[in-house]
Amino acid sequence: MPPSTRPFQAISIFRGVKACELAKELSEHRFLAKDAPPLPLRGCTMPAACECVYLKHRDRRSMQRRSVDFAASQRVYTGRERRFLKGRRATD
Repeated sequence: MPPSTRPFQAISIFRGVKACELAKELSEHRFLAKDAPPLPLRGCTMPAACECVYLKHRDRRSMQRRSVDFAASQRVYTGRERRFLKGRRATD
């Protein structure tokens, strides 16, 4: 298992040109570094010729957070502000 300095450091398996079926299946998956399977993979059909290596990632997410998408897609209103900044009471 590769050492990790970050608690959410992720590892994916980068398979070689000639890879077993198990490596092909697991190459699309990210693991926490502490949970990554050892190489060669258990059940590999060609452990002597294994070309798989670990690829490091900052964390398990493969895409940006959705909140970034929402913030970027907010429309900006350029018209005149018609709301009044007054309190809820009639005396405000």
